[in-house]
Amino acid sequence: MKRTLFYVLVGLLSFAGFIVVFGPASAIWNLVKADVKVAMPDLKVSSVAGTAWNGSANLKYRDLPDATLRWTTNPGALLGGQLSFDTQLAGTGQDISGPLVFSTNEVNAQFQGKITSEFVNPLSTRYGLTFPGSLTIEHLALVTDGNWFKHVSGAFYWDGGPVHYDTYQGLQEVLLPPLSGELEQQGEEVLLRITHEGKSLINITLQPTGWARIEIKTRLFVLAQLPWPTTSDLDAPVLLMEEKLF
Repeated sequence: MKRTLFYVLVGLLSFAGFIVVFGPASAIWNLVKADVKVAMPDLKVSSVAGTAWNGSANLKYRDLPDATLRWTTNPGALLGGQLSFDTQLAGTGQDISGPLVFSTNEVNAQFQGKITSEFVNPLSTRYGLTFPGSLTIEHLALVTDGNWFKHVSGAFYWDGGPVHYDTYQGLQEVLLPPLSGELEQQGEEVLLRITHEGKSLINITLQPTGWARIEIKTRLFVLAQLPWPTTSDLDAPVLLMEEKLF
């Protein structure tokens, strides 16, 4: 009797695993889309196709270019109580890939790839800025418990080049050297520090409330050979901007 019950349970678990892995992706999306809508109301998901094993979906976030998310799962991870995906996010000006692992208490992601000006400029033009070249993403690591990040780290590299910006005198241009970005977590805040030769130019802080704060320092203006501001304190913040991202 006990052995029969054991085989029944194994069969049921195997069937449930089959449904999870090979079930239609659209049906699984219907189960979670309400929660995603609450967490990220500006994210639009469409054309969900394939299965949870191997599928795709189109993503659209605000004014950013569309992207296609593709995933392939590793069914062997189910035996260890995890869901493991190899993912790729590709579209105009973007190609990012890496593993995404779901366990009981957290989600762990590690990404790398490139973002080009075609992706960045639709957002930056709202601030009167356009950028050339591409941004290389290396070792981007994210761990979350579903509420907020438990760990964030990463490195970014930008090619440099002519940056255009709008002024009351019309479109202006400055030439910037290659820049680096360092992503880290400080308490509950996520900080992206943009640097040149190890010295901070721009700090971007993301808070759990969804607010992002951008702080541009005097050093950036000096590096760009702009006459304003006149302060000699290179670490002094010159411009402060805030925007709610989610």
